[in-house]
Amino acid sequence: MQQPHSSFYQVSRAQDQEVVRSFLQRVYIWMTGGLALTGFVAYYASQSEQIMTFLLSNPATIYMMLFGTLGIALVMGFAANRLPTFAVGALYVLYAGIIGLVFSIGIFLALNGINVAHELGHRQSSNERFLGKALLLPSFYMHFYIEHNFGHHLHAATPEDPATARYNQTVYSFWFTSTFRQYINSWKIQNTLLKNNKNTFFSVKNDMFWFLVFQLCYLVLVLVFFGTIGLLFAIASGIVGFIMLETVNYIEHYGLLRLKLPSGRYERVREIHSWNSNHAIGRIVLY
Repeated sequence: MQQPHSSFYQVSRAQDQEVVRSFLQRVYIWMTGGLALTGFVAYYASQSEQIMTFLLSNPATIYMMLFGTLGIALVMGFAANRLPTFAVGALYVLYAGIIGLVFSIGIFLALNGINVAHELGHRQSSNERFLGKALLLPSFYMHFYIEHNFGHHLHAATPEDPATARYNQTVYSFWFTSTFRQYINSWKIQNTLLKNNKNTFFSVKNDMFWFLVFQLCYLVLVLVFFGTIGLLFAIASGIVGFIMLETVNYIEHYGLLRLKLPSGRYERVREIHSWNSNHAIGRIVLY
């Protein structure tokens, strides 16, 4: 019996590779479209006061989004082969849109919470600083006030600064290192401030202690009024909020380091030590 010629296998492999390439191309197109839709919905919803008010004031909407995404994922995972193509596509589009709404809450907290809180934290008025701290509450980042004002301003663009990304460090790695190091640094700074002012741990001046109490109370209130699903939604939204902040931190000082002088001190912070664009429109958008 005559064996197939080697060219037969080459053609067969080429056809298989073309089929795989075509399939993956369609997969990536759908993935890109889904991400684009998620991003659009998240951005549009976070910019609309009416949508934000509706989402945040209706517990049923929160349940629908959380259980809806889970239900759609289960249907697409277990019944996709038995559903018409257009139905699977429609479910995917719906899923991407709902995910966008979930992210919109986090984006809203980041843009109109952390962003404004950052500016208020630099003010001299105690009332404005208090509002800045309160705006950080839903993102569980009240310690940002201490670390940013007493740590980052001093150590920006140095290895001692948790909010300065190392060269070649990935943004995913930075999310973890910056988040945990900033929290630990905040406690160290707070303890130093307490000692310098001869205050005890349970003093009203111990902001870190009270930040912890307020954030726990916030979560308890969410659990009481909105249940477990509401609690999970609040936690997820808060995480999205502070991850957005850390993503901005990653970009702002990525790979930039100040020179260490013979005295052991670092050179003064200059424009070259951050990737900021110092334009009027940027300052207006970022309050």
